[in-house]
Amino acid sequence: MSGLLLIQGAMDVETDWLISRLEEAERLEIGGFSFWRGRVGPLALAVSRTEVGMVRAAAATALGIQAFRPALVLDQGTAGAHREDLHVGDIVVGRTCVDIQSAVTPHRGPGEGMCPEEWSLWDFQQDTPPVVYPGDPAWAARFEAAFSPTGRVTGGRLGSGDLFSREHDRIHWLRERAGEDCEDMESAAVYRVCVQAGTPCLGLRIVSNNELTGEPYRREVGVDLQKFVLGVLMDWAEGVG
Repeated sequence: MSGLLLIQGAMDVETDWLISRLEEAERLEIGGFSFWRGRVGPLALAVSRTEVGMVRAAAATALGIQAFRPALVLDQGTAGAHREDLHVGDIVVGRTCVDIQSAVTPHRGPGEGMCPEEWSLWDFQQDTPPVVYPGDPAWAARFEAAFSPTGRVTGGRLGSGDLFSREHDRIHWLRERAGEDCEDMESAAVYRVCVQAGTPCLGLRIVSNNELTGEPYRREVGVDLQKFVLGVLMDWAEGVG
């Protein structure tokens, strides 16, 4: 594979280090979103700050694909763990990705209350349970085989929605039904747009907190993931160059 790679992050802590590494960086404002284009050695890169949330991520991805025609969209950032054996600094490579925010509730009349445990995850457009989107398998294997000094690297399933889940029972409920390993606010929208556009895509998330084990949020691990991503890409570029 050759061509430009589009690397995305939602926040400054997920993009600024990569931007600082770009040679002859050019900043572009497209549709209200910020992109930076440049090179790192043999790599032609564009870095996109999507901002937080599913709608913004989908819009930024569509604009980035249209503007750069990337050979790969690499969506990376921080996430909260949905498993007790994942710790801050561990990296989940998104072999698959699922939307965990769409829900259908059972009918209840006036005064009958609400019971979130009885809600169902659902894909409204397809009228089916949530669609599971695939990540690019070759790139997933490449990242899974790489070493990270911050923790282990494992293939798994990303789950995302406009959520910040902190209830233990809700986290377990989501994992039982959707099978996701961690929760973020962008990746499912990115996968969905890429699948529709026919653009290879892979998401990676570094665990920044774990409500189940009480490990608090560490914002700075977003920089660690950027370093890991660029290291893997540079090794790949040198191997094919």
